[in-house]
Order: sequence, then C-alpha cells, then structure tokens
Amino acid sequence: SGNGWPVLMGIEVEVHSAEGMISRIHSPFISKAILTNPFADISSTIGGEDHYDENAWGYTRTGGDKWMKPAFGRRLINILTDGSSELAKWKFNDLSKLNGGTFQGHESHSNGIDADVKFKPFDITEDGKNAEQVSFNFYNMRNASDSAWESLSNQLNTFLNNIKHHYEHIRVIYLSPTYNAKSTKYIHKRFANRCFNQRLIDFSVGSNDGTLMKAIGGHHHHFHIKFNPPNIYNDATYIPKGTLPNLEISDFNYSLDSSGSNLRIIPRSINNFEGKILSWRLQDALTFDDFDMNLEINRYPGTNSYSNTLKNKLVAKKFIIMAVANKYNGGCQELRVEIDTSKIKATNNDTFKWTYIKTANGYEFTPREL
Repeated sequence: SGNGWPVLMGIEVEVHSAEGMISRIHSPFISKAILTNPFADISSTIGGEDHYDENAWGYTRTGGDKWMKPAFGRRLINILTDGSSELAKWKFNDLSKLNGGTFQGHESHSNGIDADVKFKPFDITEDGKNAEQVSFNFYNMRNASDSAWESLSNQLNTFLNNIKHHYEHIRVIYLSPTYNAKSTKYIHKRFANRCFNQRLIDFSVGSNDGTLMKAIGGHHHHFHIKFNPPNIYNDATYIPKGTLPNLEISDFNYSLDSSGSNLRIIPRSINNFEGKILSWRLQDALTFDDFDMNLEINRYPGTNSYSNTLKNKLVAKKFIIMAVANKYNGGCQELRVEIDTSKIKATNNDTFKWTYIKTANGYEFTPREL
C-alpha cells in the first residue's frame, strides 16, 4: 500500500540474576511502516546508480539512506523512467533511513517519500566528437560554455514535460536556480513564473502553495523530489490534483505610473481572486528558451507588484505572460498579452493590442489577448 508494509513492533526486556530471570518487561506495541529499497535492480531499469557514501553519518548503523515506502519507490522509478531521454540517465543519493526518522543534514528525508536525484554527466558533441561534459552541478558548470548550459536546461525541460502525468503525485521539487549567474540565466529565467503543463512554477512562493518547483539553498548539484504524503486526507501538506482557475484577461486591472515605465497588474475583484496566485513575466520574446531576452518577474499578491523600466529596453514590443494559479494545488492557466511600448502614451489608440485611458494616477489600459 502507499503506507508501506505496516507491522506491530515492540521491545521485550528480560532482567536476569544469577538465580535466573527476575522479570520480563514489554514496551507498548506501535505500528511502523517498513520501507523497501526501490533500487535493487536500478541499473537494469533506468540506468541509474546509488551514489551515497555508506560510511558517512553512520548510515551503515541505520540501514543506509536508500529506502522508501514501497508505493513511492515504484512511483519514483516510474517518474525517472518516463523522464529519461537519450542523454538524461540518473544518479540518486539520499532517500530515507530504514523505517524512517531524521538523519543529519536531511531532516526532511524522514518518512520514505523524498528522493534526491540528478542527471548523470553526459557529453555534448560537435562535428561528431565529444566536445564538453555536462553535469547537474552548477558549481562545476560555472565556467561551462553556453552550449553546455543550454543542453542542461533542455534536459530539465524535457524531464518536466515527460513526467506531466505524474504531477498530481508530486508536492514540490526543490533546486537552487539562482546559485550563480549561469544557473540564473539558463534555469531560473526559463522556468520562473510559468504555467508549465497547467501546473504553477514560482520559485518564490511557499512549498505548500502548489508550485511544481521551489528555490532552496544547497540544491545546486541535485534536485529533491517530495511526493504527496500517503495519508492525503489527514495531512496538511497534501497538494491535491490541480484545477484551473478559469479567469480571463478582463478579470485584471493593468495600470502604469505617470512615467509610463512601471506596470502593475491586480485582480478587478479581490473576492473572486481569493485562494489564487498571479505570477507573471514581462519579457521581450514570446518563447521561454531565448536566454538573452530581457525578463522581469513579479506576482500578486506581493509586496511590490510593479515591473521596472518598461520602456527602457531596446526592443519596443513586450509580452506579459501570466500564470494564474489556484493556491494549494497549483493548477493554473496561462494568459498572454502584447504591449507596444513605443505607443504606450497613446490614448484610446485602437490599432494596438492595448487601449490606454489616462487617469489621475497615470495610465490605465485594457489588454487584448494574443
């Protein structure tokens, strides 16, 4: 079952003297879920390997760190199998101790539903020759070429696309997308504030707010998959299957400050927006894999919903890509709008994607969806 193999466990202590046994003491019985090792045949299933040091932190005294509840071990193998590509094979490290419990440095790996994994290093080729090795280690990749980073970004994109039918089982995936300048450009810029296969990705919201991926320190050399808990109806951390918010472009107000440079997006009805998150991207390209594009991200609700320097970019045409999500389950829809910043001061100019109305506070305008 999803809870592992439940067994009753207890301790029996006998007290002896030279004459024989004096007494026998029984502890209360408790129910424990026995964890299993899902990777006994991992090499033949997904081409992966166990990459932990069995002597570190005394793992040998606790049964190792490669145990999961049986149903979750099978689920992880299915995800890594489906998420594999020609290049993306797997290493795994910390799962949980035998029968659970915390261990040093991995407090969240306590109950058999967490796994640390990463791509095995692979080579990118030019002219049929091995040109450069790519690894999921942002520190080791700090001096790598743009081609290597683009290949790494593509593998992560392929992985997330290939496992979309598993999203309902995943609470969150942790990684460190802004670890350095290269990871910020090729990982954070590509995935931040997205509606990715109808699941929110916002690295900055809470891990219980439905985001598929969340930024956390110390995860620049692997990513951490946390599954939904087995007792889903009794666990506050359960992320239910996402449902779409079903909002339209016209459900939001769009306003500019007096300079015409700063954009703010807020819902027209706060009541209708209860339990929802708006994460948006202002960029000068319609794709997500243009790593040289100018990008600004923001969200509502938040401390500051304004973008900066809307007009101070070389490219006149901008695009707002909005991920409107249900909080707590991450189900989202994507809305796209185009802005011609060269005409941003125009009033009621119907030839462009936006209509601008001058107000006491600046310019308010109604968008037209792409």
